[in-house]
Amino acid sequence: MDSDFISHGLAPAEEPLPPYSPFEPSAESDSYTDGAPTWDPPQPPEWLEQPHEPGFVATGPTDMVVSSSDRSTQATQLLCPTKGINLKLEGMTATKVAVRIDNERKYNGLLCIAARFYHSPIPLGLGGSPIRASSSSAVEKSDQVHVGFTATPEHADSHKAHAELDLILPRDAATVVPSLVFRLPANSLLEVVDVESGVVERIDVAVVSGAVKLKHVNAGSLRIAIGNGYIKAMDVAVSHGSAEFVAMRGKVHVSKCTADSHTVRVNSPDAPIKLVNIVAGKLLIQVARAAAGISSVAADIITVESVSGHLNLEDIVARVLKVNAVTSPVTGSWDISELIRIVVASAIIKGHLAIAGSGANAYFATSEWPVRLGIRNDYVGHFDVKAANSVVNLSLAGAILSKDQPHHQQGTVGNGTNMLRIESTNSPVVIDSY
Repeated sequence: MDSDFISHGLAPAEEPLPPYSPFEPSAESDSYTDGAPTWDPPQPPEWLEQPHEPGFVATGPTDMVVSSSDRSTQATQLLCPTKGINLKLEGMTATKVAVRIDNERKYNGLLCIAARFYHSPIPLGLGGSPIRASSSSAVEKSDQVHVGFTATPEHADSHKAHAELDLILPRDAATVVPSLVFRLPANSLLEVVDVESGVVERIDVAVVSGAVKLKHVNAGSLRIAIGNGYIKAMDVAVSHGSAEFVAMRGKVHVSKCTADSHTVRVNSPDAPIKLVNIVAGKLLIQVARAAAGISSVAADIITVESVSGHLNLEDIVARVLKVNAVTSPVTGSWDISELIRIVVASAIIKGHLAIAGSGANAYFATSEWPVRLGIRNDYVGHFDVKAANSVVNLSLAGAILSKDQPHHQQGTVGNGTNMLRIESTNSPVVIDSY
């Protein structure tokens, strides 16, 4: 059915839809039911309820069923889960989308998209019907089914349409859904809950503004991007791809993300981020003017880049940790086995460092602000500490000095191959053991 096209009108122009209160997402809400539709999706067609052989899966998209009532217009599409789903909404706002699993197996292995459409009252003084045109379409291509809903208001300055959409994934399907791709308009809420491993290969979300919430989601790969809003992910995992979270403005909160040997990437120029309980091969973080709170992380390589927001990296275990910042204070505790490099143009560096093993390199550099480090008392190796135009206060247990000057101290602790280097300009360096 390559390039097949199915199109339906959702509501005739002469039949206005009822008023609807726009959804205003709460950035701090902990609820995972906000996005649940307030209506019951339609029952599956009668032919689906007939007995089928085990493992039965329908082929190709079914016709979209469209119905109107005094309250709203509904559209239902049943799709074969063997192809990816690309869902796009246009000309709408305040959209709620909920992704859930067909635990009752009502749809017999098919993927169901059930939508309901409303419209805000048109401004006073403007006559005519609120919707000039509305349509839906399902275009099946070689690897994806593109499903689109469009609503165009009668007047350019009319309020846009609102929608609630429920996407129901099959449980114990014969094949994994290759991809779920969402493109959602301004002031939208997307919730994905209780998606187990083996249900979806890839989840790709882009939202203009609003909120995206994930809870107990396990996919092959994951990408969540929002222009202005809130990303909250609790207990998410990827099996062989990357997990990526992007927010230009708003907030990012990820609590328990498991990527094993794969990559977790967070890009948040002006949105504060909070990451807790992260397990990954690589953790890549880019922030600009926002603060970043990162704790309880175990990764092979961690890279953090920042301009001015406070970086708190607490309870970090890694082989390599690299931090580059301009005026971002860097604090925390770090357990490193090979390399730690924290370079700040002008801000304080303060924390606790543990070096596991031998042959590791630790380098800290800043200016105009002090460096205050506690080094775990099992450290063995060399140290070279400089404080140009200031002083060094070094109290490492067992240290033997080969150079002892107020602003420059070198020496060794025990017999090891680790190397600790610290450079500060115009501000003191304070080092002790813990």
